[in-house]
Amino acid sequence: MTIQNQIIQWFNEYDAMARKLYPTYAKRPVPSIKFIDKGRANGVAHLAKWAITFNTHIAAQANEAFRNTVSHEISHLIDYSIRLTSNHDAHWRMIHLALGGTGDRCSAYGATIKRARVMNTYLYRNANGAEIWVGPRHHNAILRAKVAGVRNSKGEIFMAADYTGQRKTLT
Repeated sequence: MTIQNQIIQWFNEYDAMARKLYPTYAKRPVPSIKFIDKGRANGVAHLAKWAITFNTHIAAQANEAFRNTVSHEISHLIDYSIRLTSNHDAHWRMIHLALGGTGDRCSAYGATIKRARVMNTYLYRNANGAEIWVGPRHHNAILRAKVAGVRNSKGEIFMAADYTGQRKTLT
């Protein structure tokens, strides 16, 4: 069984339980489910869209423990169907516990994270030979002349002319 099928099976179990326990949730349609395979979040309940996104990369590493994430996210939708808001307060915790979850706000599965985005850094070297790596926001601001330059921790200034053309991608 694939991890996606396993998550769907757990989702169906918790959804059926929730529909018996919470009439306001039962009146709503079944939430849509989406899968992603990168990022830090185990799962996300999209309240206004009535949907849940699950991270299969983390789920594959967490195995059975990921059930708690499924009940966690469904608890947010139940809470939203009752109060039109949801956060990790006592009311949400009570719902999560009723579904068999731990009531914990976060799960630490010890899974390795697959970055959702890569980040580029850019090397600047001034006339004194000092170097600094800057992120994309500062790099673009320098090149578009929105800022004159940047300073490093020693107070040395780096300007657009100091850009070496070297880029490093962090994954």
